[in-house]
Amino acid sequence: MLVLGLDIGTTGIKSVVYNESGEIMGTGFRECSVLCPTANHYEQDAEAVWDVAQDVIRISTSKCKNRVSALSVSVQGDAIIAIDMHRNAIAPAQLGIDYRGREEALLCKDRFGGYELFCRTGMRPHPMNSFVKMLHLKHEQPDVFRRAHKLVTFSDYILGKLGSESFVIDYSMASRTMCMNSAKLQWDQEILSKFHFDNDKLSIPVASGTVVGTVSHSLAQSLGLSDKCLIVAGGHDQACAALGAGLEPGIALDSHGTAEVISTVFHQPNISEMMYRSYFPSSAYIIDGMYYTFALLHVGGILLKWFVEGFCEPDIETAKEMGISPYAFMDSKIPNEPSQLFVIPYFNGSGTPTCNLDARGAIIGLTLSNDRYDIARAVM
Repeated sequence: MLVLGLDIGTTGIKSVVYNESGEIMGTGFRECSVLCPTANHYEQDAEAVWDVAQDVIRISTSKCKNRVSALSVSVQGDAIIAIDMHRNAIAPAQLGIDYRGREEALLCKDRFGGYELFCRTGMRPHPMNSFVKMLHLKHEQPDVFRRAHKLVTFSDYILGKLGSESFVIDYSMASRTMCMNSAKLQWDQEILSKFHFDNDKLSIPVASGTVVGTVSHSLAQSLGLSDKCLIVAGGHDQACAALGAGLEPGIALDSHGTAEVISTVFHQPNISEMMYRSYFPSSAYIIDGMYYTFALLHVGGILLKWFVEGFCEPDIETAKEMGISPYAFMDSKIPNEPSQLFVIPYFNGSGTPTCNLDARGAIIGLTLSNDRYDIARAVM
């Protein structure tokens, strides 16, 4: 039996096929575009993400067609997508790094109490949270909100596109929204009613590992999957990475992707006042009965992507001619010695434990002798 893991990242999508012994039988990867029209405003074309995901699956199954019996997904956190009843996006996805909902975050704090929300949901009011983004959409784009059959994360969006039998979201993603009761793992009706939010806009929470449907025959044929390939609920990408690294309480994982994340797990919700003050969440883990937290800096690999795409066009063209990625080409050009420049990576505010939304990035130590390769080294 072969199984497939699909990872929907913010700046890239990966797919890997494994056999029962854990050997890799096929892989696929493609980058995704992120739109940033103004500061704190980050969006993605969700339908384009789904198109890329299908291409990546086809690449990974090209050498083992029609043999994948089950697949699951890990997804970027906190983004929301307004979809119609046919599971098609009707507006751009608001990404986790989109911080336009500052007023809605303050509203949540004022109306319910910041620490009270944290104790109930494991999440303190912050524009990153999915529920805050949903409230922002309701206030700023009421027509989109009204037309939306559901407001989903990439978890329920991709499961739906694959053919889940109903609209479902895994616990690890649902518990990051700030409207799920972390102890009961159910939508918190008191929170929803206080903000006049219809529970029907949300998907049904299920445990990671739950079989939620089968891929349709036509889609399975298109993607190179077996007939009746099982669709299995996955989880938040960072939590899935922690699971793959074998995390246990007392061990931490430093993960570098679009963001930089330091994760750890525990056996019970950790909702102390210090956790609240330090902006540490307490959400459901992939393993039933366990919980998860992490330190976060949203600007990790996305900073290198921003720099290369915005300031290194000649290198991108050269890399294309050489048949290699622009990052591999830049890596061959940057100095080997330690950088004399210093990058403050707060290009989207600071991360844990201050989470200052007004912090800004900087490149310090520049002289007229520096070139783009020096800056790329400093970014790295």
